[in-house]
Amino acid sequence: MKAEISNQDLKKSLKTQLIILFALNFFDLLATVTWIYFFGVGIEGNPIARVMFETGDVVLYKTAIIMIAEWLL
Repeated sequence: MKAEISNQDLKKSLKTQLIILFALNFFDLLATVTWIYFFGVGIEGNPIARVMFETGDVVLYKTAIIMIAEWLL
């Protein structure tokens, strides 16, 4: 007999997954900023991120990630 997953357990699982997703995105952003600081923007392989770093829009990206994660939690 399979155990049923309650709605509360599902919400806890989703919340945990969102926290992990936020932490990984934030770590990726910090690692990318550090990498670009040492080696320059040309090292960035993602063309969208490269444009964001060149124009200075990365602060908007970081703020959006934080606000969306807080809203979801």
